Amino acid sequence: MKTPLPLIVASLVCLVSSAFADSILLSDNFSGYSLDTSKWTTILPYNTSSVVQTGGSVTTTGRGILATVGGFSSPYVVNGAFTMLNNFEHFNILLRTNMSSTGSYAERKGVMVSFSNDGNAVSIQDYTNPTGDWVFESTTGEGGYNLVTGQTYFFSILDTGSEISLSVNGIRLLDAATTYSTGNRIAFYSREFPSTATAIDALTIIHVPEAGTTALYLAFGLAGLVLSARRKAL
Repeated sequence: MKTPLPLIVASLVCLVSSAFADSILLSDNFSGYSLDTSKWTTILPYNTSSVVQTGGSVTTTGRGILATVGGFSSPYVVNGAFTMLNNFEHFNILLRTNMSSTGSYAERKGVMVSFSNDGNAVSIQDYTNPTGDWVFESTTGEGGYNLVTGQTYFFSILDTGSEISLSVNGIRLLDAATTYSTGNRIAFYSREFPSTATAIDALTIIHVPEAGTTALYLAFGLAGLVLSARRKAL
């Protein structure tokens, strides 16, 4: 017997899904067998890089980069779910990017939210150029956040233009004040090793009309992801 969703989560989705339907800028649950090219483009920097969609998720391997076709103006919230598939994986979410390379292992310039599976760390970084020129704006530190291979994590990232706030599994984890930007696109990618990979699901980008609605949108994003995951399990 499956455990029912908490009443507060179900009620929250009912409340906000109708009120803010027009605020959804991009949504993709990757239910088909090929990427929607009106929403996504890919960059494969190495011959071992790949981005593959197969019924319900998209998997980035060996620095395969999944990037939005269009750009997004802050404030917005990025919601999604990811599952790291390798013990040495670093899963990266890049905001405010023009997709230009830093020259360092095919990284891209922008503001990065990084999940380090082999270091059990989560960080927000300004990724710039030249090689090795990055700034940690906020971090849990090595060993500061337990990450588990094969476990699915739900995230919400609020970008106000001057601050990045990260929520993981409904808990606000990191905040960073930064105005660094090279563009307005968003990208997702794995570590550069041939065996490092992450499966991504239920990505949504939502426009936030007021910075004061931060808590509501983070909760809304998590609630929608929980419902999405539950529907797939039923």
